[in-house]
Amino acid sequence: MTIEEIKDLDKHSEYWRRLYFLRNLIRTLNEIQSGIQRIRSDVHFKALLDKQPTPVQAEFDEHAEAMAKGIETLKDVRNEICGHVLESAVQETLDEMHPDAFGFYEVTPILKTTHYKFAGELVAQILVKSTPDKDKAKVLADKMVQIGDQLEAFSLIERILFMYIEARALLPLKRSR
Repeated sequence: MTIEEIKDLDKHSEYWRRLYFLRNLIRTLNEIQSGIQRIRSDVHFKALLDKQPTPVQAEFDEHAEAMAKGIETLKDVRNEICGHVLESAVQETLDEMHPDAFGFYEVTPILKTTHYKFAGELVAQILVKSTPDKDKAKVLADKMVQIGDQLEAFSLIERILFMYIEARALLPLKRSR
């Protein structure tokens, strides 16, 4: 997301790639969060977690709780800009925007060279709709931090996978020399 150029992915633009990445990341994190919440209520998983060393259990609980704190923000962002952008969110945002606001729209005869550069600005405004202008930057930054905190989901998936691998002895035992 932060690399300056990925030629195969930037046929539209670097901004398009970053927005596309963010939207898909949020959808993926939402699915992971749902799966982790389901697995935490599974009796077999609880038994596996209980067999883990105390620091592992504490780490798992800490990550799961951190993710749970940001789930509402994740759901809000998912519902506003991921999958299908809600017309009501766009309309509310447009109604709030200052009349002098503007963005770029480059039209060409070739679809891949047509650029909707205003879309990123519109998405950012959707994420802070109903927020006073003086607070918009802080609210957007807070949402991005909460989304970033959700990245713990990936370490939880790895931990869960290794717990099941160990429990089923799917990897050969390490031999001492």
